[in-house]
Amino acid sequence: MRCSKLTTLNIGFCVIITPNALQSLVNRCKELTSLTISHCLNTRAISLIPMIPSLRKLDLGISNPKLTDEATNIISRHCPNLVYLSLSFSLITRLGLRTIGRGCRKLLFIDLSGCYLIDDEISDFLSYCPRLKIIYLNYLLQISGKSFLSIIKSSQIEYASFTSSKILEVSSSIDLLPPSSNEERSCSKIRKLVLDNCEISDKNLKQISYWCKNLEYLDISLVYDMDDRVLQDLCDRLENLKEVIAKNCYGVSVAMQDNLSKHQRIKFTF
Repeated sequence: MRCSKLTTLNIGFCVIITPNALQSLVNRCKELTSLTISHCLNTRAISLIPMIPSLRKLDLGISNPKLTDEATNIISRHCPNLVYLSLSFSLITRLGLRTIGRGCRKLLFIDLSGCYLIDDEISDFLSYCPRLKIIYLNYLLQISGKSFLSIIKSSQIEYASFTSSKILEVSSSIDLLPPSSNEERSCSKIRKLVLDNCEISDKNLKQISYWCKNLEYLDISLVYDMDDRVLQDLCDRLENLKEVIAKNCYGVSVAMQDNLSKHQRIKFTF
């Protein structure tokens, strides 16, 4: 049978594919491990997931109509071996995210960009998915300080992206305390952090300098609260930092930019 051994299928942006055609494809491709149906206008796409038991990668980003918690129930029940999942710009809630965490415990990557209904569930989600290494939380109307801290302190996350998101301040003064020891500070595994065009306070930026000892790459482009003092503090405290992207940080003086451009350890792009 034609395509019976196919393992990867990408029909993203195929907005005119019919439900029958999609089902026919899935019926023929029994060995699929990777399926991308992002940007599709197909209400039946999610109902086909139970027919693909070997899925390891599933991209349902920017689906129309938007996915809801009903979709997370199907994914959780039928995709226990997923390592890559994109649910970007969906309508899943914190309950749906919890469902995913409990059913897809092998996840290494998840994209939750634009999922503005997930609220404060991120810290619990990390505990459900101990293998998770990469998380995208871009374009969020707001993300709690608690969720932000849980990521930058995480002993598992290596790469986090918050492009164009609003990060709220931590509400508890206890959570703002610096680590009590170098050993505690070393627990964070995050190496790459993207904060371009974020709304983030200097208090939250200071938390990065406190906790992210292993950070190597930092993108703070268009972060308007970034100034000379905060940037210098990050450079001084983050001893493993190798590269900083700081384009259009208007609070950083020209003199500071000139000075940091000569930095021996860190490569700066202004």
